[in-house]
Amino acid sequence: MEPVCLWLEFLEVAIHNILYYTNLYPRNIFDLKKKYNVPIHVINHAGLNQYIENVLNAVNFLAKKDQLNQVQLQISDEKDNPLQSYVFKIIRLQNEAQELETSTDPFLVRMENAFQAFLVKLSTTTRSEMSALPENSQFELVLQLKDCYFVSNDEGDDQNFQKYQWTSQENAFAPKDSRIIPLEAVNTSFMEMEMYIEDCVQR
Repeated sequence: MEPVCLWLEFLEVAIHNILYYTNLYPRNIFDLKKKYNVPIHVINHAGLNQYIENVLNAVNFLAKKDQLNQVQLQISDEKDNPLQSYVFKIIRLQNEAQELETSTDPFLVRMENAFQAFLVKLSTTTRSEMSALPENSQFELVLQLKDCYFVSNDEGDDQNFQKYQWTSQENAFAPKDSRIIPLEAVNTSFMEMEMYIEDCVQR
């Protein structure tokens, strides 16, 4: 599997599990499965899954063009005040399959180990360091592009890409008095990425 595809697979798992551990939705819409040798929670809800799929299609399109800066799962209260942001900051992502042949990690074991470590840290951090979210909290997936890239309304012929609703975010999600909680970092020949939480929930 190409590194970018492996990363997209992980990102989907991460999103599902963030939504599980933050208790934004009832636990009964999640199925218990196993991935990266650890238990994971997978959403069993058509509407939510369709939204996540649309975003991931856009992520795939942008990642292959090397135009994606970071992916954020942003949580806000019912008045749109920021509460938490789960950030996947991409420093470097290779998507050339032929590079696997000369890699020191051709089977991408180090990447998968880092993904496993993230899921374990996510589970322990949300239980021990995070406060409960207020009722009626909501989430949104936001893609931050590189400054030099402009998304047009007729971008290419990728229909999946068009399913993502693009907007200009003039007032960026920036929680005041937030604390940064590191989750995991990935640094391999294919990818360099930082994952952390911006938390401003009153404890």
